[in-house]
Amino acid sequence: MDEVHQTILIADDSPDNIALLTEILKPYYGLLIATDGEKAVQLIQSEKRPDLILLDIIMPQLDGFEVCKRVKSNPETTEIPVIFITGLREREEIIRGFTIGAQDYVTKPFHPKELLARIKTHLDLKSRTEELKSLNATLEKRVNLKTKQIREANKKLKELNEALEKANQQLLTLDRAKSKFIQIISHEIRTPLTGIMGFTELLQNSLKQSQYDKYFNALKESVYRLDEFAERALFISNLMAGIVKPNFQDITFNSLFQHILLNFNNAIQLKKLKISNKVPDSFTINADYDLAQIVLFNLMDNAIKFSPPNAQIVIRKSGKKTLEIINTDSQFSEEALQNLFKLFGYGYEPIDQNFGLGLAISKMIMDLQDGKIEVSNLKGNNACVILHFK
Repeated sequence: MDEVHQTILIADDSPDNIALLTEILKPYYGLLIATDGEKAVQLIQSEKRPDLILLDIIMPQLDGFEVCKRVKSNPETTEIPVIFITGLREREEIIRGFTIGAQDYVTKPFHPKELLARIKTHLDLKSRTEELKSLNATLEKRVNLKTKQIREANKKLKELNEALEKANQQLLTLDRAKSKFIQIISHEIRTPLTGIMGFTELLQNSLKQSQYDKYFNALKESVYRLDEFAERALFISNLMAGIVKPNFQDITFNSLFQHILLNFNNAIQLKKLKISNKVPDSFTINADYDLAQIVLFNLMDNAIKFSPPNAQIVIRKSGKKTLEIINTDSQFSEEALQNLFKLFGYGYEPIDQNFGLGLAISKMIMDLQDGKIEVSNLKGNNACVILHFK
């Protein structure tokens, strides 16, 4: 039977009781026999200790109560179930047995099946308890291991965070130094450019001959482009260094847009473009006025430059705080869609010495204001830039 590996100690000074218990239990369990309390304690504390103890109360040398006390006071044996087998029926004796740690009792004369059932119940309970303790020990070991691993990981993470913080501080210092350097370079470039532009105007006014106009115009255009580039480089540097701080306000879009559109009258007429503004007069955006102006200027500048003659540019509201600028008869290439917002990335082939900064600056500004800018191709060979304001 599957219980034969379990051992029961019978501690009783009556040969008849021992014989009867042996006859009942031997088919199912291994047995140890003790006829007095001292012998019982020795067997309990031996290397081959029992799984359960059947303990008589009245025995020579040590009675059953004292034996039970010793079993329960020893951490190595305290989990061994103790069942008292006694002829005593006094309630006080039974309560005393439970008080000192006994699990159960059986009164003489006992019924064999009842005794076997009680023994099996307590052995099963002991086995489940041992399994639970083993499982808890395994779980505790795993938890301790995981805790140790987490502590080590947290320590490494802390070290990495400290290193990252140090690196970020170094990058911030470099960004500030770079911003300062670009400010100096921009100043040094723009100072002589101002002189060149002034003298160019004087020369053009002095030399009235028309054959020189194209040269003066080309010279002024080149100076203007170089000045514009210096200004944009300085602005990008300030954006990246966190120097630019937005001042949010509610802005009527159409008022801002009409002001920006004045800058492109000549280009619009030259290409015979149609500007279709479908944004309601009541539409407002929450943004920094100067920064919003830069974004819209850049987007209209791109839209006009890359529109073919006689095309239409549509500006419309597409959401509660969303605008679309649509170029008809024009689309972004797949390569352009991947690079439009990168510094010096082009949406098309560069024309008019476009430096590829407009959309990159616009994205930086929209990010700074918790907004978003997207580009896509619409049906009908139309390119679309979408602005999401917060």
